[in-house]
Amino acid sequence: MHVTRVLAVLLIVSAVLICGCLPIELSVSTGGQVLIPRQEGFCSYDPATGTVKKIYVPKSQKPAMGLFSPDDKSILTISQTSGGGMGSSFAVKVVNTADGKAKALLTASNVTYARWSPDSLKVAVTRVADKKKAPLKEQLPELILASPAMVGTKVIAGNVSKLVRWFPDSKSVLSFQISSKSDDTGLYTGQLVKIDMATSKAQPLAQVMGDQNVFFDLSPDGKSVLFTAAESAKIGGKLPAKPKDHETKLFKLDVASGAVSKVAEDVVYAIYSPKGTKVLLGQPGNNAVSLKVAGPDLKTPKTIVTGAVKAAGSGPGNADVYPSWSGEDKILFLTMHAEFGTAGQNLHLVSIGADGTGRKDHQTAINAGLAK
Repeated sequence: MHVTRVLAVLLIVSAVLICGCLPIELSVSTGGQVLIPRQEGFCSYDPATGTVKKIYVPKSQKPAMGLFSPDDKSILTISQTSGGGMGSSFAVKVVNTADGKAKALLTASNVTYARWSPDSLKVAVTRVADKKKAPLKEQLPELILASPAMVGTKVIAGNVSKLVRWFPDSKSVLSFQISSKSDDTGLYTGQLVKIDMATSKAQPLAQVMGDQNVFFDLSPDGKSVLFTAAESAKIGGKLPAKPKDHETKLFKLDVASGAVSKVAEDVVYAIYSPKGTKVLLGQPGNNAVSLKVAGPDLKTPKTIVTGAVKAAGSGPGNADVYPSWSGEDKILFLTMHAEFGTAGQNLHLVSIGADGTGRKDHQTAINAGLAK
């Protein structure tokens, strides 16, 4: 199975969703190559050798997001074709990594996320819907199924969060389906659901109440979910009308039993390593995130990084920034480096061991490789 971990993750904020913003995230191949969408095109970078290679350069389009397929034979490219913010149009293509030939998958406005299925045959895409869907009073994402082998696309569900995770069998996905929003608290209420991509049938897994920072990740074996929320309860349980506070807590769901338990406080995301032997935790700070690594039991987490970038850009068009696992023992993340005075700041790609050792800045190598 492919060990790519694309962290992304993501938000249910109406402002961000309406803008159709894609996150800044990194896709890592089974061989450790990093896929980087740049002004120059979609490029692969080898952290071990410092080698940079252009895989695909879209014409008159701006690279926005790229994903290695689990079998490494293709990359999914998402490029902005026009506009900015609400109304942005994106071209989604599948590119053969061997010869660089591209095949159009779909063109859509306000794309917010995409994810390959583990078998490399299908792609789940979310985009802000063109119209509001009752009972919600705002436009939220819809879940779309696309495939290089099928003609057209299929809308699977509406009123979902932008984030999506595939179950190991490549037949179902994990999503957060939203049922209401409180005018009083501004919080969304809904359910984590397992959606069958063939029938569109949704199986409720847990009740969730949260703000713009709702995030979830599915364990590689598909048995557990880590998710952030203000409040949560098992299916059949009862959520409070109002949370005790708006602080983000980390919950764990056992998919088989439906049991939900709070496992940590003050965590904005938690990401399983490719084999599930470790968990990467993000703890919020002043415009930055501290990264911690723990075992699957989440006990005794160790801080390995402070000052990882949380977001890039400005205003409602902010792009959320997330770290990525590269295998079981290395983490890739972005830092902000001030150049040409405090106003001139650029993102740098940095790697570090899961034990906190071997930190290395790769940005100079990347820039030098593309300058040749």
